[in-house]
Amino acid sequence: MMINRISILSLFLCWILAADMQAQVSPSAATPVAGVSHSPFQSKMKSGHAAGILPRLNIRPFHAPARRLAPPFASSYQPLAPNFRLSGNVPAHVHSLHTNETGLPIFISSQGSPAARKSFASEEDIRLAALLHLQELGPLMRIAQPEEEFEPTLVYTDELGITHARMQQYYLGIPVYGAEVIVHFDPSGEILVNGRYQPTPRLSNIAPALSEAEAIAIGRQHLARRTLYRELTQKEKELLQYDQPLTELYIFPLDGYVSSQRLAYHLTYRPNFVERWEYIIDAHSGEVLHFYNHTCSMGPATANGTHLNGSSHIVNTFQLNNGVFVLLDATKNMYKGAPNAEPRSGDGFILTVDMKNTHPQNPQFEEVTSNNNTWTNLEVSAHVNSSIAYDYFETTFRDRNNVPWTSINGQGGDVIAFINVADENGRGLDNAFWNGTAMFYGNGDQAFSPLAGAIDVGGHEMGHGVIQATANLEYQGESGALNESYADIFGSMIDRDDWTLGEEVVNPAVFRSGALRDMSNPHNGGSSLNDNGYQPAHYNERFTGREDNGGVHINSGINNRAFFLVASAVGKDKAEQIYWRALRDYLGRSSQFIDMRLAAERAAGELYGNTEANAVRSAYDQVGIIDNTGGQGSGTPTDIEVNPGQDYLIVTSTDPNDANTLYRSDPQINNIQPLSQTEPKRPISITDDGDVGYFVGKDGHIRGLFTNPAFQTNEQILSTDPFWDNVAVSKDGNLAAAVSTQQDTSIYVFNLANGQAVKYRLYNPTTVQGVQTGDVLFADAIQWDYSGEYVMYDAFNRIPNANGADVEYWDVGFIRVWDMAANDFGDGSITKLFTNLPEGISIGNANFAKNSPFIITFDLYDENDPATLDDDEVFVMAANIETGDIGTLFQNTILGFPSYSKLDDRVVFGALNNNGDTIVAQVQLAPDKINVAPNTQATGLIGPSKYPVWYVVGERNTTATDPLLAAELQLRAFPNPFEQELQLDLVLQAQSRVEVGLYDLMGRKVKNLHTGMFSAGKQRLELQPGRLSAGVYTLAVQVNERQTFLRLVRR
Repeated sequence: MMINRISILSLFLCWILAADMQAQVSPSAATPVAGVSHSPFQSKMKSGHAAGILPRLNIRPFHAPARRLAPPFASSYQPLAPNFRLSGNVPAHVHSLHTNETGLPIFISSQGSPAARKSFASEEDIRLAALLHLQELGPLMRIAQPEEEFEPTLVYTDELGITHARMQQYYLGIPVYGAEVIVHFDPSGEILVNGRYQPTPRLSNIAPALSEAEAIAIGRQHLARRTLYRELTQKEKELLQYDQPLTELYIFPLDGYVSSQRLAYHLTYRPNFVERWEYIIDAHSGEVLHFYNHTCSMGPATANGTHLNGSSHIVNTFQLNNGVFVLLDATKNMYKGAPNAEPRSGDGFILTVDMKNTHPQNPQFEEVTSNNNTWTNLEVSAHVNSSIAYDYFETTFRDRNNVPWTSINGQGGDVIAFINVADENGRGLDNAFWNGTAMFYGNGDQAFSPLAGAIDVGGHEMGHGVIQATANLEYQGESGALNESYADIFGSMIDRDDWTLGEEVVNPAVFRSGALRDMSNPHNGGSSLNDNGYQPAHYNERFTGREDNGGVHINSGINNRAFFLVASAVGKDKAEQIYWRALRDYLGRSSQFIDMRLAAERAAGELYGNTEANAVRSAYDQVGIIDNTGGQGSGTPTDIEVNPGQDYLIVTSTDPNDANTLYRSDPQINNIQPLSQTEPKRPISITDDGDVGYFVGKDGHIRGLFTNPAFQTNEQILSTDPFWDNVAVSKDGNLAAAVSTQQDTSIYVFNLANGQAVKYRLYNPTTVQGVQTGDVLFADAIQWDYSGEYVMYDAFNRIPNANGADVEYWDVGFIRVWDMAANDFGDGSITKLFTNLPEGISIGNANFAKNSPFIITFDLYDENDPATLDDDEVFVMAANIETGDIGTLFQNTILGFPSYSKLDDRVVFGALNNNGDTIVAQVQLAPDKINVAPNTQATGLIGPSKYPVWYVVGERNTTATDPLLAAELQLRAFPNPFEQELQLDLVLQAQSRVEVGLYDLMGRKVKNLHTGMFSAGKQRLELQPGRLSAGVYTLAVQVNERQTFLRLVRR
């Protein structure tokens, strides 16, 4: 029987047996098929395994009578993490949402929440309001019982009247490591929640098998193999305020993700006087899960030293009863000692101690004393550094109670600095560091003169203590780089006459710029990490290795540069207050670069307004810390012009009694025409002009089919071997991609013009350059993007687990299979839509919007969702790759294989009606193209059918690329890489109009560089790209009606 149009009337006729006789496809009407108990993605599995089969890679081209080229669209793909979200339903009062690399929210802004307050009567009132709001956000945050899983550690109201509640996450009374959110109540009624946490843990056994003493012994044995481990003297313990390893039981997310949580002890060791180490030890098995050295330093260096500057200062000292002077300052406001009494530990003084040229692992030290109150330049420098740094923090910043920040810890704690610190061989130490309790200054050897001679170095080291007392940024990875960056910020603001650090003490023969670091130019005279003092200035230059605790001293340059840009725009006074507020109120132990950006934006807006907030956004855009979620990034994505032709819909009949399979109709489901009697394995793929479609039949052959109603129906077998599962044709019809019936981890790409083919092997990229994982088994759904360079695909992955069930999931990636500039096959590089899908999530069947290359629709299955525990439900989703926003279009029961309409105002997809019959449904979209239009529901469209494909027959009024044009023009752009200026040489055969534009990798126009008429002959254009972030760009050169592209690199 022929497939039928479903109008409102026929909906009632088709569904007359349904109990509610609904005329709309909705979650209530589309009842799941009874008895289904597995993932709907099982329907995409392959049974064949690769066994050395080498098919003949032959596909004949299949062209319509008049071939039209589709316009290319410069594209590149970046993982949506850390901004893409796959969390639960979003409450109506949430109006801004940012997510991390696992899809969990990190910034949630709400307006109109029942928990909103203008003021609070007590701290308990704040606690209850914070818990009430977290309860509202529980499904979104994937927290089962927020009221049981969060407890406040600190509540306060700041100088702007904003109330803050820091909430530690717990699971059955045990804290979750690094998991803290902050709830902020603005008097305007807005509530902001930010931080890093974990979905509700799933551990079944939270009783430790190891005692604390056993865990301490395991860690001590492990640590003793890595550094000197000795018993501290009583004097050392008093100075360090340390008796034995600090131990606390935690839920530890291994590798930061909920999928591998462990019950573990967190231990802090001081194996010697200088070092502080952090350990995570499994409380059941005793396995050392994680460890790192938490000793903060200015960084390693080598080469020859210099001398102190000898500048004179007023020095505050303390005279004892015996007449001896001690280098101890008891004049600060923090001092609590009794008048005319000898100071005691904890009284709130500044003390300089002589290490007597011993190494901190075997120290010999004593207070610096003098009989006549005279001091060496070294002693004066260290002591004055501490005093100046103390004064800076007290006079510049205020604590959470709106009183001046006092001392390092903000509570008037003693400030201790050690001088004459030697290395292991007794030579001058080429370093300075903070060990969690005190500052240590080496006298230098090859790279430095005595480091106490630099005020900014002292400010840097004291800054580490302030950071520890506020956000306590973990000293590893991006949070550690932020820790180092903040210390640099404090140091540069204490010595604020320039943007360099350590310039008074470095050896210029070692640091070619004459400074240890340069906030304004982190490259600091170098060109790579092989050059002393070099740091990355942009996120795409970041270090991704494990050394240096994941690059804490290296990647700090990125945030340093951002701070410099902010301060240059708004002034140093405002900048330091913005960053202080971000540190005090918004950052936490696990904060990453994107958290830094969001926190600084928020702080700037609260303190000063939009002008300063925009300065922050601009600064972080320039260093590559992009807020894709907030829509404040580096430009507006570009749409492709709408195809003006007539649109059609092709569906596949699911009627077992119907000999026909493929049907074509108009969008109103009029004039339904059969096209084929070959059953397709997957939806048909159609060229952008709508003339030709490619699909794979059940017989495994690739077939071509005329889809333009103006042509007589014609179907041909194009493949030599019946080896295929799916095929996709490029928008211009010149290339094809296919996947086989085998689990061969590959996508095959064909140049239909010359018959050449390449087999691309799929892999999962990692953050370490050159390292890949082989978890991919096979691909299924494939589609070409609008650039003609990338194929978007979904793939099945399996991660073996020797201790349990293998982890299996589907995800979406982009593979570069064609190089438009070279007119040849691409390098096969792969980027994933998500760097880490949350556990239990699978996505697939992704499809591009017709006119917005940065918008896709796809199917999502969440086995963790409470609604899917008993029934198999899959969601039709839509996402904006550019902004990271995502919308849920329909809660389905089968895979929908969704497809956008001509105007991107609708999405069609497969669904089930109440009788369990497959139909094609549609949903109206909001203007953002990723959310359902208000006050609308999905409706049935045509059935029984599946695999809807909406397409347009017509030619877009844009210019196609011409790969021969570059050669004809003898096109040359130089220098490449470029910095500020660029020259373009070309040879014109006749007088021509030339237009030159610059695009970024997402296809967004950055700048119009030139437009004008030129005479025949050789021309040289002087182009001014202006200030750009480092990275790859595309230069579009259009000559009359022809266009070509050049790939450029901004240094």
